[in-house]
Amino acid sequence: METFFAASLNNQAIELERVGNYVGAEAKHLEALHLKILGSGEYSIHVAITRNGLGELYIKMGKLDEAQEQLEKAIALLITDSENLERDDFDTACSRDNMGRVFEMRGDFEKAIAWRTKGAPNHMICSHFDVRYPSLLLPVGKPV
Repeated sequence: METFFAASLNNQAIELERVGNYVGAEAKHLEALHLKILGSGEYSIHVAITRNGLGELYIKMGKLDEAQEQLEKAIALLITDSENLERDDFDTACSRDNMGRVFEMRGDFEKAIAWRTKGAPNHMICSHFDVRYPSLLLPVGKPV
């Protein structure tokens, strides 16, 4: 039951983050993390996904040490989970890419590339998910 309530808190955190209330988002993510640990244990995929979300938030806040800590924990959990369950590695790729963002922001481009390409060639993502493509919304054949 805790995991169900925690998912709602994560959604609230995402909404607060979207409107720029990073402190409020952090509080919601931390509350969700606590509930997920209570409900499914420290070593669950639910905890890993929340740690990744918290890491993404810390990146936006410029708290790179905190982001790295959360992302390292998420990646460790996701790698273990994917080895045990033979599931798709999308969540792991997201966390590795976020770790690449941390190192990119620190100016360590070699480590950024190393983190982003660990899942090559099949389990990588592009971290430019915040980029808006208004031209994709235009009808086909219309000039931009």
